[in-house]
Amino acid sequence: MAAITITFFHEVETKFIENDEVIQLRPLEPKILPLLFNLKQAVQLLPSLGRIDPQSKTVQIFDGQHKAVAQIVGNNRSAISCFKNIRHCGILIR
Repeated sequence: MAAITITFFHEVETKFIENDEVIQLRPLEPKILPLLFNLKQAVQLLPSLGRIDPQSKTVQIFDGQHKAVAQIVGNNRSAISCFKNIRHCGILIR
């Protein structure tokens, strides 16, 4: 048996979104305000990247977290698009 990682794209409700402080250690605050104004006029081309934390049952955003916060706060989004990784251990694939 081997561990596998499954990646998929989905919209996630903001109540399940958290900043991944384990993988991404950069602070969020300095870049948020400029992104708020930018995303009012421009399209976000790349979705955020995150991992599902089974303990907290949240999506921990580790890349694109500044854009995610700007979308949630500035555009009042109730859900954001992101790619998520799930790591399964001990699954036998035939």
